[in-house]
Amino acid sequence: MIRPMSALGTYIRHRRVKLLHRTLEEVATKSGLSAGALSMIETGKRQGVSPDTIVKLALGLDDTPENVFRAAVNGDGPANGNGDTPAAGEGSDAR
Repeated sequence: MIRPMSALGTYIRHRRVKLLHRTLEEVATKSGLSAGALSMIETGKRQGVSPDTIVKLALGLDDTPENVFRAAVNGDGPANGNGDTPAAGEGSDAR
C-alpha cells in the first residue's frame, strides 16, 4: 500500500531544492509534467501517481524510478534519512 503522498512530496521537494537547486518549473520541464501537477504531488494534493509519472519524476529529478517508487511506497525520504540516495551510476562515496 502506498503511504500518504506527503512522503513522496517531501522526497521530491528535498531532492529538487536541497540537492539539485532547481525550481519547480525546471523539474517540471525536464520531467514532462506540468508545474501544476508537480506542485500538487509535492504538496500532497494529488493522492496517487501512476508508474508513468514515477518514471517522469525520476527523469526530472536525475534519480532512478526505483528510488522515487521507494519514496512513494515506503516513505523513504529526507525525514527517514534517505532523501539523498544516490541516483543510478553514483557510488556510495558520491554523497
